[in-house]
Amino acid sequence: NRVDDIPDDLIATVVGVDPSLTGEDDEMGVVVVSRDRRKHLYVQADRSIMAVGRAAALGAWRVVAEFGADKLVVEENLGKRWMQQVFHDAYFELVGLGEFPVNTQPPLVRIDTKLGKRTRGEPVAMRCEQGRLHMVGIFPELEDQMSTFTAWGSAESPDRLDAMVHACRYLMDAEKKKARITTPQDA
Repeated sequence: NRVDDIPDDLIATVVGVDPSLTGEDDEMGVVVVSRDRRKHLYVQADRSIMAVGRAAALGAWRVVAEFGADKLVVEENLGKRWMQQVFHDAYFELVGLGEFPVNTQPPLVRIDTKLGKRTRGEPVAMRCEQGRLHMVGIFPELEDQMSTFTAWGSAESPDRLDAMVHACRYLMDAEKKKARITTPQDA
């Protein structure tokens, strides 16, 4: 499902983030995904980094700015909840540097990860099987995690894959909230 370019009819772009707890042999997954009018998803970039705290948050927000993303979608669980404040503070630091507009709030969305990895990942895997999830280019580390991760019940955490799943799930959930108005003539 690899493509060379993104379509012209994108309606949403988000940056999915899987925060690192330690930064030691644990990257922070940062993946950019967009959705078009046909409900196809496009992975535009994998900007995962070996960082935690302020450096990680600044890096994620700069990816949001670079791609003009609508939201930063971040995993929230008890172990990573402290990062929410770090993301807020980093956003306002970048506002002060002129990288985001003054008098704006961080476009931060927290994703609840109480559901297991399998439950979260299966709808995204189905999109891939249907040919509706596309890689815009080649992402060796992300694609390696996508094709080799099998430890559903373990504590192993594929950071890039998790970040991609968070972004995809957010975009897929937004599809359900879209209203469609028709007239009897449309039938």
